[in-house]
Amino acid sequence: MVSFRLSSFDPPTPVVASRRPPPQWRRYAWLGMPLVLSLSMIFGVAWFGAWALDGRQAFLATQQQWSRAEREAVAELRKYLIQGDEPALSTFRDKLRVPQLYQRAREALMAEPPDRTRARSALIEAGARADDVGAMVWLAANLRTMSPVAEAMQAWTEGDRMLGELQGLAESARQLRAATPGSSPPIATLSRVDQISARLGQLEQEVTGRIGDAAHQVNHWLFGATSLMVAIMLVGGLVGIRVLTARQWAAESESIRVSRRLEFATQGSNEGIWDWHLESHQVYWTPRVRDMMGFESDEAFAQFRIRDHLHPDDQARAKAVLREHLSGLSERLELDVRLRCKSGDYRWFRFKAMSIRDEASAPVRLLGTIADIHVSVVAEQA
Repeated sequence: MVSFRLSSFDPPTPVVASRRPPPQWRRYAWLGMPLVLSLSMIFGVAWFGAWALDGRQAFLATQQQWSRAEREAVAELRKYLIQGDEPALSTFRDKLRVPQLYQRAREALMAEPPDRTRARSALIEAGARADDVGAMVWLAANLRTMSPVAEAMQAWTEGDRMLGELQGLAESARQLRAATPGSSPPIATLSRVDQISARLGQLEQEVTGRIGDAAHQVNHWLFGATSLMVAIMLVGGLVGIRVLTARQWAAESESIRVSRRLEFATQGSNEGIWDWHLESHQVYWTPRVRDMMGFESDEAFAQFRIRDHLHPDDQARAKAVLREHLSGLSERLELDVRLRCKSGDYRWFRFKAMSIRDEASAPVRLLGTIADIHVSVVAEQA
């Protein structure tokens, strides 16, 4: 095996070829897509959960308002039936206005298709918060086939029917008093009012319970959706790690194969081997390169930089040849330059290299040899 020593290298910026490779972040961006998608969906689920919770709270507030109006209406009706107080009858009718508006909203939501505009208008007119009406309407219209929601709607419908019966009892009592001034309503009427009041209390509890059951079921759905998103994140992360590991292994295997070929090719010669990692801007040199440059220890050679030792007259030509190769315009790099050795003297060296590229044909490494050709060059120039 070839033993490498590490030193830093400040590479020139390669020119842009006609087929510019994508940047590193773009080549690997797809690995983060499952994470981004899952996080986005988790955020959406959390937002929907908070929005649905607001809708549930608004439903409970609406039911409480409906119940309060019903109880006050029953109290005013009993006062009218027992005392014959005409203002109590007027107040009874006023108290039924809120339940009647909610009845209008319920009928609009149970229509085919649901009349969202009419339901929204009736809810706002009844006193529901405008900010919560959208969630109420959406939940009621889209979840009305869910068993708890359907049962809550049925109980609500029965309650509205009983309020209508109370109106009928009040009108009958009014007509009786108009026909026979000073008369009292039959005992059966008061008994029926009490029965309706008791049943309305039961229906209120049923509606509250069914809304709670629906909220619990929606929470189960949200938990399941969140669990699915977390599973997607985990699977995506595992797939990404596997892909990156496979690519890294393939790149390292290719590098090992090339290194071995270079090692066999340079056995018995005075050439050294170098390996330039373009992304980390680091170069690995064999000990033979250290010896050729005149360094006695690895510690001193660790600070070796081509840029600092390259002859000024060769820098422009070296950068041009390097740009051409990194841009894919040449299959192999071959360059003769002068480098300043440890002694301070310049000597001629020949660089040969081939680039290792990724799946997008972007260069990631340069692997090559360096040979001392000073004697032959001087002889040719003589």
